[in-house]
Amino acid sequence: MTFSIRAAQAADAGALAAIYLACRREMPYAPLAHGDDAVRAWFAGALLPAGGLWLAERDGEILGFAAVSRKDGALWLDQLYVARGHQGEGVGRALLGRVLSWPMPACRLLVFQANEGRAASTRRRVLNC
Repeated sequence: MTFSIRAAQAADAGALAAIYLACRREMPYAPLAHGDDAVRAWFAGALLPAGGLWLAERDGEILGFAAVSRKDGALWLDQLYVARGHQGEGVGRALLGRVLSWPMPACRLLVFQANEGRAASTRRRVLNC
């Protein structure tokens, strides 16, 4: 199953917010601080206009996304979410690869402490350890 990665556009805000909300609802250790409407507004009004947001897409369906920001001379991976039905298909790996291809001296990320499985997986892919 192939997919493509492209820069997110304003028209993608609703689908991106839906993936984010669905994924976050599966994280009881990290309850959402804001309601659905506020999250959708955040995507449309803050994340997308800031740039640095890529998505993976197949046949018009958005499978997942990665959002980055620049702080203190480093690239920060702020968001990396893959729709439940597409986890395990290499979507997250491909999005992470896109992030790591940026010419920055360092890339940093924060992971919820209770999500250690994902953090370990990311370390293995990035650091080969």
